[in-house]
Amino acid sequence: MTNKIIETPTRNIRKKQEFDTFIKTIKKGSIPHWIKIAEAIGVNKDTITEWKKLPEAQQAILEGICHDIKQMETSGKRDWRMWREKLKMLGIRDTDEFNETSEEMIWMWRKRK
Repeated sequence: MTNKIIETPTRNIRKKQEFDTFIKTIKKGSIPHWIKIAEAIGVNKDTITEWKKLPEAQQAILEGICHDIKQMETSGKRDWRMWREKLKMLGIRDTDEFNETSEEMIWMWRKRK
């Protein structure tokens, strides 16, 4: 059995301004693709891959996801399809227990307000 050394990413950022832009961008959510972000801020896609491992980036990614979910809830507040998609993202399948048009499901959604 060999001992493996697990390296945690170190914060040796040479492109500080680009890194700050990267963090601000992912905090806003709605990231279409990491390569697009790399192109937009002028860094290599491999740099983005390394930056995503840093604790600051992990926190910003979580904030971006929370931002996107809040936006979904705001824009689709009265749309049952949005709530179904949110349940799917959380790993809950609505079709296991309810029919999409059932009164019980509508009651459940109204109760959440």
